[in-house]
Amino acid sequence: MPARFSKDPCGERLRELIAAEVVRRGLLNTAYLRLHAKAGVILLWAFVSYWMLVVATPWWWPVCLLSFVVAVAGVAFNIMHDGNHQAFSRHRRTNRLGGLTLELLGGSSLFWVDDHNRKHHTAPNVDPFDGDINYGVLARVAPSQKWRTWYRFQQYYMWLLYALIPERWQFYLDFQKLRDRVRANGSSPPLGRRQCCCLFAGKLVFLGWAVVLPALLHPLWCVVVVYLVGAGLGGLILATVLQWAHCVEGVTFLSVQHGQERLPGTWLRIQVEATRNVHLPRWLSWYVGGLDHQIEHHLFPRYPHTIYRHLVRTIEEFCRANGIDYGRHQSLGTAIRAHYRWLSQMGKPPVQAQVEHEPTPADASPRPLVG
Repeated sequence: MPARFSKDPCGERLRELIAAEVVRRGLLNTAYLRLHAKAGVILLWAFVSYWMLVVATPWWWPVCLLSFVVAVAGVAFNIMHDGNHQAFSRHRRTNRLGGLTLELLGGSSLFWVDDHNRKHHTAPNVDPFDGDINYGVLARVAPSQKWRTWYRFQQYYMWLLYALIPERWQFYLDFQKLRDRVRANGSSPPLGRRQCCCLFAGKLVFLGWAVVLPALLHPLWCVVVVYLVGAGLGGLILATVLQWAHCVEGVTFLSVQHGQERLPGTWLRIQVEATRNVHLPRWLSWYVGGLDHQIEHHLFPRYPHTIYRHLVRTIEEFCRANGIDYGRHQSLGTAIRAHYRWLSQMGKPPVQAQVEHEPTPADASPRPLVG
């Protein structure tokens, strides 16, 4: 971590308050049961959809493809995510199994835990520490990042790049991280032999079900086309859920300067004000694995996501009582439009964007942008 947060007695009080409420109401027992039941439903959904698409292949196979893509994204939201946060179970091995579903999807749980848990969750929207807001020369999503001419169009072309997220994870990013394991902004040790074997074994298993088995039953060109379409749809689903929380109007961005020892804010304030919840219908909230309650997730990532909706009122009241901006999008459409407008604002030259910036809607009240 390049800089530390200020002491946070308010954050400690909230942790104690929530821990006492969870015990008093006995929330964890039922939360784990609901999560495991949901995991079973989603895995069955994914398996049946895959069998119908690859083996049965009816004339309405595009519906099977859509069903399979949505189910696979559901595995990432509901099983992989909680497993790698040690929130899927009370047992370490069960959490590990849940986290390893990322290997089945062609990714690497080891690199994901390092980047997501250690960096993004420690300092969301803190440039350059949070890799989730670092798109290199492709886009600008934080005020402290350098502006380039082509960013004027990023609110349009980024949706195409979002569709390429799975392919980038599966065939490029993990191998780049393996090669560049020791980074300038981190101190991660090199991978051991067992970890390398797990990485490559996961890639082989993924290629087996995604390419080899379908190619035994269908023409290779057809397999490639279906894979690209499915991966594109999956990338858009993943990006939509990931971006509505942090890269939107109204959230706080910070930047770390060379030699800076302490960030201008406490842990609780940064976690809450760099994040937005979104109000979704109950069925859609069930599907996205509690990621509509991003504030609760950032504050308590080791709780199963099925507990978050029971904690919302206590956390919101505590934040508002302590002068912390607890923000929420009023709908999915509002959240997507907020991300689109943020891309558009960050795509303008900094001076022009500052002059043209107007107050955001009531559901996403503006905060100072530090950076």
